Amino acid sequence: MIEKRISQYNKLLEENVEVSILVGQFPISFDSTENINSIVTILGKSKMDDLVVLPEGVLQSISI
Repeated sequence: MIEKRISQYNKLLEENVEVSILVGQFPISFDSTENINSIVTILGKSKMDDLVVLPEGVLQSISI
């Protein structure tokens, strides 16, 4: 079992894997509608296979 995982991991290392990351930084608000509009705007600028990173707490509408 472990040997199989190591083999799979080694194959991944040999492949040329690219990751596209979009960091969506914006000031979060207590207004959830405003946060959702910001998220939709950011997602509209992303490509289908992007990894999108959003501010911490945005989904809870908490600004700390």
